[in-house]
Amino acid sequence: MKFRGSTKVSLAVLLLFIVLGSALAFSPPPIFAKAHHLPPVQPACGATITEPAGTTVILTGDIGPCSGDGLIIGASHMTLNCAGYAINGTSTNTDSGINLTGITEVTVKNCIVTGFSYGFLLNGSSGNTLMGNTVYASGVISSGHYTGYGFYLGSSSGNNALTKNTAYSNWNGFYLDGSSGNKLAGNTATKNGYGFYLDGSSGNRLIGNTANKNIEDGFLIQYSDSNAFAKNTADNNTGNGFELVGSSNKLIGNTANSNYQGFDLGGSSNRITGNTAGNDWNGFYLFGSSSKITKNTAYNDEDGFELTGSPNNTLAENTANGNYQGFLIASSSNRITGNTADNNYEGFGLSSSSSNKLIGNTANQNGYGFSLDGSSVGNILRGNTAKSNTRYGYDDASGGSGTKGTANTYKRDICKGNGVAGSNPSGLGAPQP
Repeated sequence: MKFRGSTKVSLAVLLLFIVLGSALAFSPPPIFAKAHHLPPVQPACGATITEPAGTTVILTGDIGPCSGDGLIIGASHMTLNCAGYAINGTSTNTDSGINLTGITEVTVKNCIVTGFSYGFLLNGSSGNTLMGNTVYASGVISSGHYTGYGFYLGSSSGNNALTKNTAYSNWNGFYLDGSSGNKLAGNTATKNGYGFYLDGSSGNRLIGNTANKNIEDGFLIQYSDSNAFAKNTADNNTGNGFELVGSSNKLIGNTANSNYQGFDLGGSSNRITGNTAGNDWNGFYLFGSSSKITKNTAYNDEDGFELTGSPNNTLAENTANGNYQGFLIASSSNRITGNTADNNYEGFGLSSSSSNKLIGNTANQNGYGFSLDGSSVGNILRGNTAKSNTRYGYDDASGGSGTKGTANTYKRDICKGNGVAGSNPSGLGAPQP
């Protein structure tokens, strides 16, 4: 009986293993357990890619030339890897190379797109990643230039990441139209009309991008607020390196070299810190208000820093070296403190300016240290230093009831070792000359 009973138990256990094994063998795989790669494919022009979430589609060759859209992404949460192959449009194509309208969380990488009006089109698209792509020759040729867009983000496209992409020979390299919260990092825009163009777009971050040899501006920020630009470079653009018309933007640690104007700054309440401008017409040109311009450097420009019609700004701890005019102030009610101007023709020049405060600035080895024209009145100069300038340390052409018969006030300014004389009129600082 014991043997027969043991045999029954063993048979029962064996039957249980067989049932469980069969159930496991026919159970479906867990959904989205991991991303999977489809075999390389070759879609035709205008194909809509609608693969399951987690899928990677890899191209095996070039596509086109296409008369409509190149490829349409029709599903979210997937990846398109062009593997270095090109999507080609016709020279008169008014559609897009890769269309991601309304799509979320898709990655598109390693694609070359040319011959469409829009290389990449994102309309109402969010959370997508574009990485390592190249777009060139978008749109038709008009007046010797292409008219299309490399990368277009519109209709409130947000939280997209564009990384290490290249746009060249388009009209707009990277264009954000009413789109917010995007990050553009390490991208390059060369020989376009505009390199990077933000129009009515706020809260974006542009970090480590390069714009060079564009026909207009390297970076144009128009009617766009609260954006951050850090460690970007604009070189050899025919227009301005950085042109800003907006409020509460931050430009930190950027470089502009050999443009028309390095930084062309309008709007209000912007923070401009630690940037460098060299070999431009004007290094920093301000026509806005209530901004803070601190710790920037301008060299070998016509004017290092110029304020025109710009009230209530703060310029602090900036350096202007080797320009025609280090600081040209043609504005009122600004605070200019702790700045340095060396080896310029004029260190600090005030033209038709009133109610400015110049405190603790240094002007050495210029032609003129501080120069005020006859229309500059009601300014306060306190604790400034002018040494070893070839003409005057302080030259004030105004007349009035201020210090030494001028229309301005001088207090505790230093004037030493200047060429023609210490100051004009004499006594605007000590010792003299």
